[in-house]
Amino acid sequence: MASYALALFYWGWLGDRVNSRNVLIIGMIGSAVMLILFGFVPKWRNFYSYWYYILIYILFALFQACGWPNVIAIMGNWYSGSNRGFVMGIWCSCQAIGNIFSSLLIALILPFGYEYTFLLNSSLMILVALFVFLIENAPRRCSVPSFNNTHDEDSLNRTGRHLGLFEALLLPGVIPYSLCTACLKLVNYAFFFWLPLCLSARFGWTEQSANFLSIWFDIGGIIGSMLVGVISDRCGCKSPIVVLILLCAIGALFLYTHVGGNVFVNALIMTFVGFTVSGPYNFIAATISIDLGSQPLFSSNAEAMATVSGIVDGIGSLSSAFGQLIIPLIEIRFGWDYVFYFFIILVILSIFPLLRQCFADLKTFWMLHEEGANAQNETEPLLE
Repeated sequence: MASYALALFYWGWLGDRVNSRNVLIIGMIGSAVMLILFGFVPKWRNFYSYWYYILIYILFALFQACGWPNVIAIMGNWYSGSNRGFVMGIWCSCQAIGNIFSSLLIALILPFGYEYTFLLNSSLMILVALFVFLIENAPRRCSVPSFNNTHDEDSLNRTGRHLGLFEALLLPGVIPYSLCTACLKLVNYAFFFWLPLCLSARFGWTEQSANFLSIWFDIGGIIGSMLVGVISDRCGCKSPIVVLILLCAIGALFLYTHVGGNVFVNALIMTFVGFTVSGPYNFIAATISIDLGSQPLFSSNAEAMATVSGIVDGIGSLSSAFGQLIIPLIEIRFGWDYVFYFFIILVILSIFPLLRQCFADLKTFWMLHEEGANAQNETEPLLE
């Protein structure tokens, strides 16, 4: 995770300077090769080495980091209109759908040998890389309009000046949203890594049952990503929506801390937790990262979508890597209840960096609302 986090900064920076699609393809093929070297080759050659696994896993993380910032940049080139929140909300669900699909696929392949799960994943990744090769990086490269209404001309007229990492970090909103992501990604990944173990330890469920039930967290994330995107498109302000849902996440996590062993109730509250935690995280990591990297402040002469996305997700991943070391220490000393209290504290901390932007967005929203109401009142006598 630490290697992945550090590599995000570099690949995001590089993605704004070369063709993002090519960087993405390199990452996918490299990841596929590392998966084969990690899971298939040692079993095939009956070769096992601790340091070999560490080296391959680090290289795998470095290649994996190519993906997120460069995909965000490509999606941002194609979708930059009033429907971006909805489109990116649907797109963000690919992570959760991938988790669900991979769990089912591995369950089918595992009886034939664990090494074949690595081989199958690698084959699928190479196949998709070939498909990505056929996709254009941006509308301006294939002479068709992007799926938006407002930013095609800006996209075509950019001169291509690129921002450095430090310049991108100082863009308005990047630091607050990065700090928010640092807290949310830790919680989000903690559920991904630790939830099945938690369910087995607390309720005595089998590993298979715990893994199956943990899928509901991903389902909640899918619903949350899409709904947050739709609402943001409708009202036009993003940070107040994120803050409101994060406030709900505090209550959801508190409820889940005290939920019993009833499977239905557990799944229901877990879905709500996924909705309120994973939904806002996906929204920030995708839609808001694109907005931050294509602000009108510099959109006429610079490109920074991949760079900003790499910074936001990189800071979040660094926090998540550190957090995965803390969680077992809390669980061993205090128990699982205090792990969830730790999550609640993190969600509360994630809200504070956004408060200033939230109040500013609310003020702008109400001013526009009042101006619209006044304009309507002025035109009504003319219509009578």
